[in-house]
Amino acid sequence: MKKLGLIFILFLGFQQFSTAQNEKFKALFIYNFAKHLQWPEDRCGGTFVVGVMGDTEVLDELQEFVVRRLQHFNYMSSIGFSALDELEYCQILYIAPDKTHLLRKIAEKFKGQAMLIVTDERKLRKGAAINFVMQGDELIYEISRKAIKKAKIKVSTDLIELGIAID
Repeated sequence: MKKLGLIFILFLGFQQFSTAQNEKFKALFIYNFAKHLQWPEDRCGGTFVVGVMGDTEVLDELQEFVVRRLQHFNYMSSIGFSALDELEYCQILYIAPDKTHLLRKIAEKFKGQAMLIVTDERKLRKGAAINFVMQGDELIYEISRKAIKKAKIKVSTDLIELGIAID
């Protein structure tokens, strides 16, 4: 019985470690997305803002990456949002699983603005351009060229080739 309890505790610990690692990888992916995308001139030159909507460790992980400068931007910052009414424009917005139900409203609020929306949905939904998916034990991303083009953002072929292009 003690062995079963120990195995269960180790399993839970591994699950938490695995989740923490995925959050770190998501933050790293998001940071690197910024390097492979080009925003319109009117969205360049100031602060590059990565927003995180919802309850997730991705914001904490992103804050470790944002100290570096990006081409066309003076510096990068990350901001957390918990409610739709406090959400402001940002170049990249990651929507955590607990806030994915707001995707359509968020997409409508920022329609026509150069915002890249990233989610954890299995299928790209209306408004999202990139979503994270698990393929076995590996975290990968799906990417919608149409959604990125609609957001007036130019994407490098490297970013498309490294992910799974949906359209």
